[in-house]
Amino acid sequence: AEWDNWTDEDVENLRIIDLGESFLQGAEPTKLAQPGPLQAPETIFMEHFDHRVDLWRAGCVIYSFILGEIPFIYLGEVDILVAQMIYVVGKLQDEWEPKWEQIRLNSRHTKYELLEEHDRPELERLLDDRAHDQTLLPLISVIGELMRFLPSSRITASGALEFLRRNACVTNLNMKQLDTDSESDTGGKPDTEDTGLEQSILTPVHE
Repeated sequence: AEWDNWTDEDVENLRIIDLGESFLQGAEPTKLAQPGPLQAPETIFMEHFDHRVDLWRAGCVIYSFILGEIPFIYLGEVDILVAQMIYVVGKLQDEWEPKWEQIRLNSRHTKYELLEEHDRPELERLLDDRAHDQTLLPLISVIGELMRFLPSSRITASGALEFLRRNACVTNLNMKQLDTDSESDTGGKPDTEDTGLEQSILTPVHE
């Protein structure tokens, strides 16, 4: 398969995406093993996290599929990662500002030029730039809804799927099978609380 804009290989037969450590809903670990670029913001700024870390990661993965590059680069420096999050998503929650200030005070960096380049988040600019593309626009909208800082503000997996269904982004998928997979993931119960992403879009992290 050809992957335009991927820098590591021009031609690949398979791309494997590591979404990090899996855990049972209700049995979340205190610390989570996760790929650096896919770290969910609540694992940095909040004391607790849950299955909604998968929603953030799903937004990052869809972003990479559309643009051919991951939204964040992580080289071991949390402050640089957070600065990129702000650049892409927007202003942090007010309650997170003290922690962000502490992170910056402990950093060897004194300036974040990335945050000074634009007065609007990258996702907003991306929506405007792709507004003419009716094929990608719904997906970009879903990225924005998945990549919200507060977990409670993110669209659910079933909500994202329904949005794409209504906007004809999944017309080539077997919708009956998607419904079956969704019921299977939730034990046959209505999807009021997501336990992971529908398998037809991404393989769930949770087991």
